[in-house]
Amino acid sequence: MATCGKDDADALLSARELLGITLLGLEEDREDIPTPSKLSALSLAPNQLSALIDVYMPAVRLAGVNKAVTRTVTIPAWLNAAALAQGFDFSEVLQEALKERLGIEA
Repeated sequence: MATCGKDDADALLSARELLGITLLGLEEDREDIPTPSKLSALSLAPNQLSALIDVYMPAVRLAGVNKAVTRTVTIPAWLNAAALAQGFDFSEVLQEALKERLGIEA
């Protein structure tokens, strides 16, 4: 598999997405997951890099399941007041923050 990106972080994100989708497809088709390649066994052009890519499959499997769940959170009163004054959508802010922390682009 090969992927690219506008910078290293973008390329890594693209690689994770590609690997996750590929592994999910193999799982759904009940096919064997191939043994990972050794980095030392790869032949690369001068402008190419190799990297170990990890992917958390439970998150990939659930990505297609877009069922909302309710969570109770506790935040300082002053932070709540400031966010309400600015009209923040707490659900949207929490989702964006969790995706950023988890390295998920959606």
